[in-house]
Amino acid sequence: MAFQSTVFNVDFLRLLEALQLFEQTFGPLKTELELQATIGALAASMNLVEDNLDDYIHQVSVCYKQPNQPADPVDKPIEENLKENPIKAPYTAIQHTVQTARERLAAPAATLLLLVRTYLQRVSSKLSADEFVDLIQAAIALLAKEQAGPTFSLAEGKRLLYIALQTFGTQLSQPIPSLGEQLPESIVRLVMRLTRYQAIIGIAGPKADLVRLVNNRLKNTTRPLSPGLIHAALSNSTSELTRFDQAELDDLSSILLFKVQLQASSPVVTESDQEIAEQLHQAIHEFQTKYRALPDITQPRWDDELSVSSPWFNSNNFETASSDFVWIPPKIEEESSKDETNS
Repeated sequence: MAFQSTVFNVDFLRLLEALQLFEQTFGPLKTELELQATIGALAASMNLVEDNLDDYIHQVSVCYKQPNQPADPVDKPIEENLKENPIKAPYTAIQHTVQTARERLAAPAATLLLLVRTYLQRVSSKLSADEFVDLIQAAIALLAKEQAGPTFSLAEGKRLLYIALQTFGTQLSQPIPSLGEQLPESIVRLVMRLTRYQAIIGIAGPKADLVRLVNNRLKNTTRPLSPGLIHAALSNSTSELTRFDQAELDDLSSILLFKVQLQASSPVVTESDQEIAEQLHQAIHEFQTKYRALPDITQPRWDDELSVSSPWFNSNNFETASSDFVWIPPKIEEESSKDETNS
């Protein structure tokens, strides 16, 4: 497979070296999903801006796995390029990039698990397996909007989905975790927005219909896929959504964008694309097979800290699992394991 020579600039070579150091520091990346998500995190840490980040990540992945592959028939192999064009940045700068990327991978995963657990305890745990998967996808999209710096690449979002499916896969998160007296304000706000999203899809119709609507609209435009484009499609297509404010529709647009990206297949399906798709498909299948909703349902726990002002949100509309369960959370190590997405 050959790539355009213009791809192999200094930033590209720096990214390959940072990826090498990442594996030397934290251990080998054993799946294609791990590899591409890590490349996305490193690119964000280096403030690399690409018109099509997902394609760029894929190119880096292929070159990293095939270091003797030339960029072009007349070009030298990547391995020789790295030797002849050593990174001029100090080693400590590359170390900083690697550590920043590691934190970018770890922090959103921990936040996602806390967000979903908070929703289950404070709002509703009476969810089917499909509803639970939808909840996780929506939570990831909202987290991406709040991400400091560059937003998540699609590979980073898929990795978060995989981690959540693995964590919550045996029961409804195995009983609901106990939460402290105080929740981070950021989590409270995200729970509110997640709940409003549930209200929107409850009134506007099935989620599949919304995704189909967006897909149909996007077929008639050449503009790049974006939340703004989806927002326009929703605003112009159904009066059901006019009762919601712009912030709520913005969140819905971002969530639908992530769902469309997860469902869309690239024009040319590569071996690595297929590998990631199969990994996620298997994770969802295992989750749906193992999943059992909690039978003991009581009223939600409400306090001054978690209240929602939206007129579509009412505590009487939701049910949640009892807080009497004992929860032993999975251990989240500060130092990375060597195979995080399969941990």
